[in-house]
This record gives sequence, C-alpha cells and structure tokens, in this order.
Amino acid sequence: MSLADFLDPLQQPLVTVLDTPVSWTEVLGFGSGALCVWLVARQHLANWPIGIANNIFFILLFAQSGLYADAGLQIVFIALAAYGWWTWTHGGGPGTPDLPVRRTTRTEWAWLLAAGVVGAFALTVLLDHATDSTVPFWDALTTALSLTATYGQCRKLVESWWLWIAADVVYIPLYAYKELYLTSLLYVGFLTLCLIGLRNWQRDLAAQQRQPVETAAAPGCEVGVGRGVGVAVSGRFPRGSGVKRFAHGLVLGKFYPPHAGHHHLVRTAQDRCERLTVLVCAASVESVPLADRVAWMREVHPDVRVVGAVDDIRMDLHDPVIWDAHMAVFTGAVPEPVDAVFTSESYGDELARRFGAESVCVDPDRTVFPVSGTAVRKDPVGCWDFLEPPVRAALTRRIVVLGAESTGTTTMARALADHYRRRGGVWAQTRYVAEYGREFSEQKLAALRTRWPAAQWEDVTFTTDDFPQIAEVQNAKEEAAARTGSPVLFCDTDSFATTVWHERYIGGRNPLVEETADRVAHHLWLLTDHEGVAFEDDGLRDGEELRPWMTDRFRAELTRTGREFIELTGTRQERLATAVAAVDTLLAAGWNFAAPLPEHR
Repeated sequence: MSLADFLDPLQQPLVTVLDTPVSWTEVLGFGSGALCVWLVARQHLANWPIGIANNIFFILLFAQSGLYADAGLQIVFIALAAYGWWTWTHGGGPGTPDLPVRRTTRTEWAWLLAAGVVGAFALTVLLDHATDSTVPFWDALTTALSLTATYGQCRKLVESWWLWIAADVVYIPLYAYKELYLTSLLYVGFLTLCLIGLRNWQRDLAAQQRQPVETAAAPGCEVGVGRGVGVAVSGRFPRGSGVKRFAHGLVLGKFYPPHAGHHHLVRTAQDRCERLTVLVCAASVESVPLADRVAWMREVHPDVRVVGAVDDIRMDLHDPVIWDAHMAVFTGAVPEPVDAVFTSESYGDELARRFGAESVCVDPDRTVFPVSGTAVRKDPVGCWDFLEPPVRAALTRRIVVLGAESTGTTTMARALADHYRRRGGVWAQTRYVAEYGREFSEQKLAALRTRWPAAQWEDVTFTTDDFPQIAEVQNAKEEAAARTGSPVLFCDTDSFATTVWHERYIGGRNPLVEETADRVAHHLWLLTDHEGVAFEDDGLRDGEELRPWMTDRFRAELTRTGREFIELTGTRQERLATAVAAVDTLLAAGWNFAAPLPEHR
C-alpha cells in the first residue's frame, strides 16, 4: 500500500458545510487545533504534542488544497513546537523546571517586530513569485504573526496572545475567501480561546506579582566572619523525590542590584538544600552599599541566611593567586562546609571545586529571566519589571511638589502622575502620594467637633510633637508607594516641607522633624509660586496673607540645605510644562551606578 492509499481515507468528505464537503483531515485539524489552544490557555504541557498533531493534519489539508507554501510552513511550526515543549519542561533550570509566565521585554519586542516585518516582506515576495497565491501579502502577514506568536508562546510571554489575536482577526476572513469554511470557523473558536488564554495568563502573572513578601528584621550586616547556620527549609523537592538534595548550599554574587534572575537562582537553591547561605560581596567603589544589598536580599528571602563581605579584589579567572585571595574573603564570611554551589556563571565549576562542593548551574543563558546586573545598571527603567519592591523603592526618582497654602501643589502632583501614567509601559504604574499633614488636620478637626460640634478650623491647635508624627507617616506612605510604582514618584509635600510648616504653626525648628526629613532621599523639589494663584478657602486653610512669607521660607530652606529645586510660575499649563521638562531632564540623566571592579574572564 502506497502512502497516498494510506492517506486517502483522511481526504474523503465526512460532512458538508454550506454546500462544501469537509474532509476528515479538516475535521481532525479543527478538533486538535481547538484542543491545543485550550491546553495552551491552561498552560498544560500536552498542548505541544497535540499541536504537532494539528500541524500534521494541516500539512495534509493544505497539500490537498494546493497551498504548498502553507503546508511547508507547518514544518517550521513543528520545529517551534518541539522547542516550546523542551523549554516548558527545562526553562526553569535545575530543581525548578516549570517556565513562569512573564511579560515581553523591550529587547524581545524589538527582535520580534524586526523578525515579523522582515519575515512578512520576504514571504510576500516568495509567495508572489513562486506560488499561485492570490493574496500573497495576507498569507505572509498571518504566517509572520503566527511564527512570532508561537515563539512567544514557547517562552510563555503573555503578549504572545495579542499576536495570536491579531493573526486570527486576519485568518478568519482569509480562510473564508479561500473557501475553507470550517477552518475559518475554527479560527473564530481560536479567537475566543485566545481571549480566554490572554485572561488566564494575565491572571497567573498578576498572582505571581501579588505573592506576599515577608519582611524579616534586617540586623546589622555581617561582614567578614559569618556566624550561625542557615535556616532549615522545606522545598518542593523533599527527600525521595528523585532530585538530588544537599545539606548546605551556597549562592554567591554581587547582587548589584538584586534582580529576578538572582532571586530565581536563590529559590532554586533553596528548594534543593536543607540549609542555604547567600553571600553578598561588594567592592568599596560600588555605589550601592553592601548593607543595603544584604537588607534587600534578607527581605525577599526571609528564610535564607544572608551574609555580606567587602571584596575589593579584582576578578581574574585565570590567576590562581587572585582566586586564593577571593577564597580567603569567601571562607571568612562562610566558614562552614558547603556541599553545593549554585551559580549561573562560567566560574561556577572552579568556585565549587575550591569549596570542595558540587557545582549546580542554573539558567546560564538567562532564558527564564533575561536580565543581568549590568543590564539593570545600564537601564533600570527597561529592567523595572525584574526588580523586587525594596530595590524599586531605592531606585525610584522621588519628586516633591511643595508650596504655600492654596498654590496648586495637590493639583500639580496629581497632574504630573497622570501625565506619566499616560506614557504606558512601566510608567503606567506611576503613583501620587497625598499630603498626610492635611489628613492629620482633618482628623484633628473631626476629633475637636466630637466635643464641640461648632468648632471651626481656626479653633484647631497643634503641638510641636504633632510634626514628627506627620513627617514619619509621610515618609512611610512614600516608601509604600515607591515599592509598587514606576521609576518616578510624585509627592504632595514631604517630610522636609513639614519643617517649614512647623515653623509656620509653632515657630522655630524641630530637630526630630529635620532628622526624619534627612532619612529619605528625594531628587527634585518643585516650588509652586503663590503669584497669580487665587486663594481658595476650603475650610482647612487660613493665612492667605502668609503665602508670600511661606514661599520665601521654602525657597530659603531649599537653598540652605542644598536641595535641587525649580520654581513653577505662570498659568497651570505653563507650570505643568515646566515641571515635565524638569522631571524628564532628571530621568534622562540616568542613575549613574559606579562601575564595578574590572573583570578578566
């Protein structure tokens, strides 16, 4: 029996749809395709073999219809499916094979768009000259979209669903035009399943991001000799699971700054070790203090022992003397025996050998989280989604809008936050922090009215002890917002402004307020001038006549303390334009991380 005789039954009509006979091949392609997309939406591994079967059915269908280019491209989809099958089972690295859903990075978008445009152009030319396709551009466009979407699906990029949706919107009328009506109907179902898949993957991604982070007390950084042992952990691979476990594992790095790849490495090691120690090594020339890095790692990994050491020795993987010097630092910080060293670096084997331990390499190609410390230092904004809340808070550029009463500070802070949110991407998370002093004042007035219902704002009195509390709460609200926002945060006044408000209501300085203000780093102050702004009495304001004095005091204190500020004058639109230009200039200046010590690998 020839292959043609064997395949002939699959090409026989099974049903008739709209007066058009539909073959077994088309029906099987419909069923396997729908099942495949449903499984992808549920992140079920079986989608890959089902998808390969679907590709085979479509090879037969397209060949039967004379669509040889479409049939040939199914072979490419089969190759991508094999890659996706492997990636979904190995992409998490040793100990954590499951590949997590994530967003597409800017770099990946650039490559996907470039590949899609080039692919669509090349296929259009090929189909126009080498086939009898009557719609070469649309054939090429859908193929390019499908290929890029399939690659994104292989990497579990949530935006791959948008590429599939775009492809399906074109496929539906295209297959109807080619009189493949059941296939066109299939793609209507695909479109529905893609919308479900997009929703499911977005929910999964949101669930990952909502996982609570326990905050552990961060005692003073251990530098030099580390004491104690790691905390026992219960990982996903207990004894008897078939995955080798270790008694005491070590993860070592600069964590300059910590990012998702580092945390993936630590969690992988934690799952396979009874005890785990993370050693943070920092050089004195680096601009993020060792104590900060240790505190960040302790917060994100509260069940792991984290120690720190100053390591001012340059790296040269080819010099045994330098290796010995590094090992003196490492073993001084971690003197206990180690039986596994987890790294993503090429030096992992030698490091493990010198510890007398087994080397475990985790995701060396950065396929799970395509990010590095170098990339974060170069472009924190582009890597923002790979950073945990404490690191985001430390890197956030904090902009303060301050001024005398009724000069538009609240309106300006909100307008700036709205302006940057409209830029989309990571900027869509831009936050605005309200003035706590106003909330505190409202509480004071409400409390007074419980005893004296006729009380007015002028009846409220403040004490000097009120102002440190206002400053502390203002700082806390800023910190919370910076942990969950974009790379820029807009604050309606700050703890520094509270020092001037203390002077206005109490008179003189308050050292506790000034100390509180100095604990938080802000990057730019926008002083709203009172000139040209009508005074609006909202029931919590008085002292219209004091506005010129307060504007002068803010200006004088900003100058005296060396804070960078600009004054906002003119109409509301002019003030907003001036503020946006100043903030953009600040952001364009970058973060200016100090370069680490040179490395010779």
